[in-house]
Amino acid sequence: LSHSDRIPIVVQAGKHRSTVWVNMKESSKHEPLESLGKFDLEAGEPITVTLSNDGVEGSVYADAVQVVPEAERND
Repeated sequence: LSHSDRIPIVVQAGKHRSTVWVNMKESSKHEPLESLGKFDLEAGEPITVTLSNDGVEGSVYADAVQVVPEAERND
């Protein structure tokens, strides 16, 4: 399996939208989860995480997406 070194991941959280570029060759060597950022949300606001393989060489996949309330983070 050949991992890509530049994967675009779009996070839509409430009214906020950002694109995070993840290097799968490096991220898999460190922490089991890659942080995509911190987002302020109101109760009930949706979160969408979209992975794209547009223009990417290698594999694109995610094993999981985890959303953690700020009060529960330990970083």
